Amino acid sequence: MREAEDDETGARRTMKELRPFIPRNQAFLEYKQNEGRSFEENIRANQDELKQKKDEFNNLREQCNRAKNEIDSIKVNLDKKNDQKQKTLELEDGLDVIDEEEFNLIKEMKDYKKAYRSAFDKLKDIKGDIFLI
Repeated sequence: MREAEDDETGARRTMKELRPFIPRNQAFLEYKQNEGRSFEENIRANQDELKQKKDEFNNLREQCNRAKNEIDSIKVNLDKKNDQKQKTLELEDGLDVIDEEEFNLIKEMKDYKKAYRSAFDKLKDIKGDIFLI
């Protein structure tokens, strides 16, 4: 970049003297409307994408927490059920008898564990994306 040039009278003037003064905010706005438009659009798109990923991250985190709470609750109920069963039944030859209620609790716990694992895996992927952006 040249630091000086001759004007019509032959006098040397610096580049700063040749440009008219434009306030910083106005110059920045003009830049964003012209040459910087694509940069501005990319920044806005990245901000929107980051916001969406953060919202999704929060939703998945809540799903994981709810599933974990349900798993813990079912586990407590199963433990109570097993304690009651141990007190009331004498198991023959080490066979464990599962009633319908206990079976449903086990099935429900497995479903919550699958939901938890699915949400947790998605959560890890999104967490990586958020911190890479």
